[in-house]
Formats: sequence, structure tokens, C-alpha cells
Amino acid sequence: MTRSIQVVLSLLLALGVMYFLYRDFPFSGVSHTLSQEVNWLWVVVAMMSGAMSQVVRALRWQILLRPMGHHCLLRNLMGAVFTSFALSLVIPRVGEVSRCVTLRKTEGVSFVRSVGTVVAERIADTVVLFLLIAGVGVSQWHRIVTFFPQSLSATLMAHKLPIFFAALVCGVLMVMGLWLLRRNRKLVTHFHKFREGFFSVTCSGHPWLFVLHTVLILVFNLLSLWLMFYAFGFTQHLGASAALLCFAMIAIAMVVPTPNGAGPWHYVVMQSLILYGIAHSDAASFALLVHGFHTLTLIILGFLGMAVCRIRKS
Repeated sequence: MTRSIQVVLSLLLALGVMYFLYRDFPFSGVSHTLSQEVNWLWVVVAMMSGAMSQVVRALRWQILLRPMGHHCLLRNLMGAVFTSFALSLVIPRVGEVSRCVTLRKTEGVSFVRSVGTVVAERIADTVVLFLLIAGVGVSQWHRIVTFFPQSLSATLMAHKLPIFFAALVCGVLMVMGLWLLRRNRKLVTHFHKFREGFFSVTCSGHPWLFVLHTVLILVFNLLSLWLMFYAFGFTQHLGASAALLCFAMIAIAMVVPTPNGAGPWHYVVMQSLILYGIAHSDAASFALLVHGFHTLTLIILGFLGMAVCRIRKS
């Protein structure tokens, strides 16, 4: 029941933001843009770049699982990763858990151990993203300040309360977890399995390979956005700085739990493109179509992942 409420609230939030952004948008022009102004070759290449980031994610996961004695087939890891991102389109934040469940069914890997590896991956991704956002903030601060002085302050004020409650909940959960670990030997065993998965990168013998894969995931995701610029006549002149700004803003917007970032994703992309002189209507079209292409990529990969998992199960 709680999960259903979260899904409904997430969907309502996305719809509310989308209505606010596109309530006066001429949707009739989108069909003209698709038929006359989109270079589909660049769209396909960009979608392939996004798909490659998921393949590299599966390769990185394989590195973390090997030290624990799990020599998983790459196709099963890819199937679990593809399926998890597709499920996240419906239920935000469920992907990490779902791919661990899928891997347990296809390869028999301990769920707790695989969760530990996923947490390690998320921390690595967060560190790399933080470095990117910090670099973009320093190098393009003049653009951000000139356009977002009031928006940024309002956003920070709006998120103080959620951050406080999130920190409070995390603190309570940590205290409860430590208490339960002392009271329950079974949980202690699970904790050791989780720790084994979390620190598996230190036992892999290839820590720099793990770092390389983490950077490649970010690079392929960045390229999938940058290459989309060349698919539209009004953005093909934009360079790497615009792509970096959009990508950094998207990374921040994805904190909001909506399906595939719908709503906040569109807002930050639109505002970032306007910073570079793109007209509001063109920026709105770009955000709408590119988010749609990205979602389509995840759906295609999701069906492919489910097919791989079903074949393995049979």
C-alpha cells in the first residue's frame, strides 16, 4: 500500500511539473519537428551511446562480483541491469533492488551481497557526478548566477525541510540497525555479507579498472545527451560546455523521485538551453523529444533484458 502511494504521488508530481511547463506549448509543432527537423542518424547514435553506458555498468558489476566467487555470465548481468532501469520508469528507485533480485534468480547470487555491490556502485557514481557538478559550477558560474539567482535560493529553501527529515530518518534507521544487529545473529550474518559485497572492489585486484568503468558510464551518458544536440538544427551549434551544463543540471534534477525524472528533467534542460540563447519553444521541444528518446531506449533495453532473463530461466 505504501509503495502504491509513493508511485501515485511521484506520478502526480511529474504531471504537475509537466503541466506547468507545457500548459501553453504548441504541441502541433512537435510533429513538424519530428518529420522535418530531426536528424535520425544522430538520434540513433545517441541512443546507442546511452545503451553502451548500461553495458559498461554490467561489466563493472561483474568486476565486483568475481572476488566473492560469482563468475556471472555477462548476458545475465546485462539482463538484470536493463530490466532494472526499465522498472524504474514505473516505480522510481526500485531498480537497484530489482536487479539484485533478478541476479539471485538467474545466477544464485546472495541478495544481500549483491546489494552491497550496488551500494558501492552508487557511491562511486555519486562521487564522480559530484566532481563533474563542482567542475561545471566553477567553470560556468557566471552563467548560472546571471540566470538562476532567485531560482537557486528558492530551491535551496524548499529542500531544507526534506533534507532535515531525510537526515533525521537516516539517523534513526542507523541507530535501529545497530541495535538490531546486536540482538539478531541472523542480521549480523547478513551484515557481513553486505560488507563483503560493499568492499569487494578492494579485493578485485583491479580497482583502477572499476574507476575506469565508472568514468566510462558517465562519459557515455554525457555523449548520449551531447550527440542529441546534432539531431536538431537549433542546437547543433552548441558545444561541450552546453552539454556539460545540461548534464550537471540533470544529475541534480534526478534527485526528485519522478518516473525517469519527468518534469524536473525537462525544466533544467529547458533552462540550461535558454542560458545558451536557445528560444523557449525550441528548448521545450528539445527537452520533450530527447527525454522521450531516452525513455524509449530504456524501454527497448528493458524488453531485451526481460527476454534474456526468461531464456536463462527456461
